[in-house]
Amino acid sequence: MNRKAQVLIPCEATRGMFENEYAVVITLPGGNRISLFADESLVRRVGRKSFLRVIAAPPKDHPSERTVLLPSETFESGTRWVQFPSGQIRPA
Repeated sequence: MNRKAQVLIPCEATRGMFENEYAVVITLPGGNRISLFADESLVRRVGRKSFLRVIAAPPKDHPSERTVLLPSETFESGTRWVQFPSGQIRPA
């Protein structure tokens, strides 16, 4: 994973079926929610908040949103690429 492109996005994370994974839910713009399983090394807990480490594509036409690559496909759409609000992205 390219370290420069790694960022953190907020999520809800609960323990998955296996001890080294989390079940992750991400709320997208408009309130749509997507879910996936992620290795525990990709989830950072800060107090009560959880963040998922993803790869951000270079900014394009919409400065208010960034395209990010999730660590696995979502159950809802089967894709790893999503648009995420730039203001909620944190450096990894």
